Amino acid sequence: MAGYGIKKMGWTRTMTAYESMTSWRAKRKAFQQKYEAQLQNAVSSLQTAWTDAGYNVGEIAANRALARIQAETKAKLAKSAAEQAAQDNVIKTPKQSSFSYNDSMTMTGGATVNLSANTITHSDGTVVDLKTGLKVNVTA
Repeated sequence: MAGYGIKKMGWTRTMTAYESMTSWRAKRKAFQQKYEAQLQNAVSSLQTAWTDAGYNVGEIAANRALARIQAETKAKLAKSAAEQAAQDNVIKTPKQSSFSYNDSMTMTGGATVNLSANTITHSDGTVVDLKTGLKVNVTA
């Protein structure tokens, strides 16, 4: 059998039972560590998302409450301003005035005011129209 060499198969020896068990334990331990690391990352991500969602919900609620309070404050200020404006426009009748009892009155200096005729008569006898401010010719 010349020229025919021995062919090599390239086979390796099989592991012993102990080597197989040790290899399996090492692979299982590596897999378990990788699994636990991935699980911890997932749990951490979920906790972060939950915390962020809770914070964001609180932030939204706080912003809405603040907006509601500001709107109520503006409404109260507007109502108060309207009430104040209404009170400022009310003309109060004088309580101790002679005009509340009579249409004419004589002042301390001698001038006479007549609201029926819309005139004022000065102490020297000059009569002035209250609407126009012009002298009125009155002959007696």
